Amino acid sequence: MRSPAVGCSGGSAERLRHQTNEEPGPTPIEVPKADGTVEKKPFSECTVEELKEATRHLRIKAQPPLPEEVLARLQSLRDSILASFPEDSTHTRVTSRLIDDQTHFTIKDVLLEDAQVLLEALMDGITALRPAA
Repeated sequence: MRSPAVGCSGGSAERLRHQTNEEPGPTPIEVPKADGTVEKKPFSECTVEELKEATRHLRIKAQPPLPEEVLARLQSLRDSILASFPEDSTHTRVTSRLIDDQTHFTIKDVLLEDAQVLLEALMDGITALRPAA
């Protein structure tokens, strides 16, 4: 019996190969270029970095835009948080995305010693989270 492919449970990569009977080499990949255009290249000619960019490009294309009201609330929260940190000494970021039609936000890269600053910024920005009446 063959062992499963590395990183795949139950040999799913092996099953997929048998289902398609094709190698991915000639599969066209839409690789975004620096100027914003997209170039189609065979999978076999893509670098790892190009494949990562192609995946990012697909994810961005697939995400529907957030409603204006939600964007305004998120921007207000983001401004409140980022205004509390010195611009030149922080890597703190606030990002958002839709998951199952619900808006999620993430606060990234807050230094442990800045936890109190973050809590105060969240309290100051709490009104931004309330929907408009």
